[in-house]
Amino acid sequence: MPAVTWSRTLWEPWTVSFGPTGPYAVAAMHASQVLGLGEGRSCLVIGSAPAEAVTLASLDWRVTHLDYRQLDPETPWPFTVCQGDAMALPFPDHTFDAISSTCVLCHVGTGRYGDPQQADGEARMLRECRRVLRPGGSFVCSPGPVYLGDDPVDLPPHRVTTVEAFHRLVQAHGWHVQHCAVGGINTDFSFSTDPTAPDYLCATLEAC
Repeated sequence: MPAVTWSRTLWEPWTVSFGPTGPYAVAAMHASQVLGLGEGRSCLVIGSAPAEAVTLASLDWRVTHLDYRQLDPETPWPFTVCQGDAMALPFPDHTFDAISSTCVLCHVGTGRYGDPQQADGEARMLRECRRVLRPGGSFVCSPGPVYLGDDPVDLPPHRVTTVEAFHRLVQAHGWHVQHCAVGGINTDFSFSTDPTAPDYLCATLEAC
């Protein structure tokens, strides 16, 4: 089988706002509903659209936004900006009360945004998130495009996983799936059977 050639979208514009529909808006709404009011607690947002971090900051979360790309330093973001690698988070153990991440697991380790290429990128990120999350904290994760099928497929610029494969992946790296919800955009909020027209999954994870 030929090697997968991954797309590189190093200069993809940031989504600083979004409308009421689409996977990023659905994921941000899910994160805010699950996490609720922060009351000054700390939340790490990994690779999500900045609008998601803005939403959580408005709910009194003390937000740190991390991405391999650099956010515009001239913008007065209402959160702490950190440039770094999701596979090697630059934080001590048990730093954050919560983590939120949208559509990052589907391409971490592929080099899409100039990050290092690692075949086990998903596993590395999950282990790092578990390390920096405080006991009892929640990881609100939208893993990216999913479909009802037998096996995940590589369709650059992202991986398309299955619901079962996602459960197996997170459980293998110390997480329990507390809650799952479909964030469908193609099939009226029911999972697609076509990997080329996938839906999206929102999940809440807790450390085992």
